[in-house]
Amino acid sequence: MLGNMKQQMKSQWMEAARLAGIQLAEALEFWPRIQQYYGQKHRHYHKLEHIAELLHWASRLEAHIEQPQAVHLAIWFHDLIYLPHKQNNEAQSARLARRLMQQWGLPAQLVSTVEQMILSTAGHQPRLESHDCRLFLDMDLAILGSTAAEYQAYCLAIRQEYRLYPDFLYQKGRKHILKHFLQRPHIYFTAPMRQQLEQRARENMQREYESL
Repeated sequence: MLGNMKQQMKSQWMEAARLAGIQLAEALEFWPRIQQYYGQKHRHYHKLEHIAELLHWASRLEAHIEQPQAVHLAIWFHDLIYLPHKQNNEAQSARLARRLMQQWGLPAQLVSTVEQMILSTAGHQPRLESHDCRLFLDMDLAILGSTAAEYQAYCLAIRQEYRLYPDFLYQKGRKHILKHFLQRPHIYFTAPMRQQLEQRARENMQREYESL
């Protein structure tokens, strides 16, 4: 990641922390840890660039977000823990986020909301009856509705993260995930994301499914 983009992301983190009520010193102290988590060598897609993409969508859809503090913290924290061979990354990320937010003295309701939003990324089914939770999940899947070239780069990056698995195992698991989403009535829960990305997401995923 280029230095100017990293500096921009640091500013975005500091602003999200300020709005959530995190003290300046604590936010500054945590920034290197954010870089450490998202800069791990085994990550090829789940990196700071992924967080930047979600922040971009959050900015575009700002008028649709009811609790920006919760949404932005969920964006920053939802992939803190990511090990491709583990099945509990979401739960581990949520647990870490809860511990950090409690340590920083954030309101219990905010802590719970962010935790549940992160847990919702396991299976991408909302655990909260809130528009923000559904919108957050949609933003996390925005890559599915990207251009064909961007989607292909995403596929290659995900394959790199699972490079320890032989092709026949990876393809079986990947087809299962693609089939799950393609069989849903809608890939995206919210109208703004559905209108912009649904059709292209289905085209991308169907093309990948047929190639496996």
